[in-house]
Amino acid sequence: MASESEFQAKINKIINFFRRAEGSGFLFCVCDSLDYIHEVIHPAIFDAADRHGLTLRDVYLSSDNRDNFVWRIREKAGLGPDGLLILNFNELVRISGGEVLQEINYARELLIGLETPMLFWLDAETVSLFANRASDFYQRRDRSLIEFSPDADAAGLTDQLDGIISAIRAQEAFRGTVPDAVIETTLAALRR
Repeated sequence: MASESEFQAKINKIINFFRRAEGSGFLFCVCDSLDYIHEVIHPAIFDAADRHGLTLRDVYLSSDNRDNFVWRIREKAGLGPDGLLILNFNELVRISGGEVLQEINYARELLIGLETPMLFWLDAETVSLFANRASDFYQRRDRSLIEFSPDADAAGLTDQLDGIISAIRAQEAFRGTVPDAVIETTLAALRR
């Protein structure tokens, strides 16, 4: 069994990005499920940030922010956080036909000047567009992409749980004291 899951390793990379960023910095994370980001990934990021004394803020960019998304980011950076997590940028890319990519490319120096590290959540389709249409901005990223997938992350957790159950069964102290049916029921519940 690994000492930490792949999911936790990704969370740690994100936290280390915010901890080590001196002034500005850009990190791109990929996940095709906004629900998974909100329900699973962000709680894990915010828990880890709290343990490290970091203050992070979400910046949700709605279609209403199409013409003022840079201002919205500046507004949140002005609150003095240790980092920003930019959500829903792919929606702006879609509704603008990609024009916001050129705009963010032009605004990169302004965003750098905010001296606040930023994580951009993108879906797989938008990453390619970002790299091609806002290449100057994209090349300023501080790390390679960090990719999350609900299915892959769940498979890793299941493997980790299977390892834990095997370790418990192998220990002489637990042998016979925990019925296999209880272990199997618990594992099935955790897999859901």
